[in-house]
Amino acid sequence: MRAGSSAAPIRTKDRKKPMRTTAPKYLLVADLLAKEISNGFPAVGELLPKESDLIERFEVSRTTIREALKRLVSQGLIETIHGVGTKVVARAQNQSFMLTSRSVSELVSYGAGPTRYLISRRESLVLRPEDTAVLKMPTGDTVLRLAGKRVNRADTGVVVSVCRIYVRKPYLSAVAHDREMDTAVYTQISEAFDSTIQKIEQEIQAVFVSPEEAELLHATPYSPALQVVRRYFFEDPEPFEVTVNTYPGHTFTYKMTLNRAAGTAS
Repeated sequence: MRAGSSAAPIRTKDRKKPMRTTAPKYLLVADLLAKEISNGFPAVGELLPKESDLIERFEVSRTTIREALKRLVSQGLIETIHGVGTKVVARAQNQSFMLTSRSVSELVSYGAGPTRYLISRRESLVLRPEDTAVLKMPTGDTVLRLAGKRVNRADTGVVVSVCRIYVRKPYLSAVAHDREMDTAVYTQISEAFDSTIQKIEQEIQAVFVSPEEAELLHATPYSPALQVVRRYFFEDPEPFEVTVNTYPGHTFTYKMTLNRAAGTAS
């Protein structure tokens, strides 16, 4: 299953020539609005122009504008207030240290050693606004949530991480119903739909182990841990799957090598 967007030019009323790019139009609109907000136009506390005004300015569809605004909401820059409008709440995106990997295959292979998923809970979930901040999936969407743990395949007593897996409704048919799985869910979906993963977003954040997680991880409650969130994309603007893994701090090491690009200054 593949979905794509055309590379039609984005236009704004104050440009003489259209901007030509292969990026989705909603991303271009969102990026331009984010830059304007970072420069104080509109300022924090002020309202964005009306949806109809943005449609006229950028000469794009209502859907494109709404997708762009949804992206700014997820970045924490704006919020929509019923009966008031869309208000700017921050000039800069609130984010932690983030790694952008240039190799999808490298990131997919990371952590893909001999582990097994032991699924203890499987349920349907309607996403709330607070869920979308992490998942980057639309509020109100119904997803499948799998909860359990990853263990060493050779010794299932060794717990690697506590995991939560969220799968969007169109892809549920590809997910195995087994309580024990050696194949990652994103691999199951990719193979079933004969689609290649185009992008992965990964965020790593320091957290504390909850009492429930501590029992599964054989760790001390509220001890340090690392939470790794991965969002998997085909060609749609929204992920088809999101995984949230919590690793005990003393067992997790993330190693990467940065190579200087040719021709860059020190």
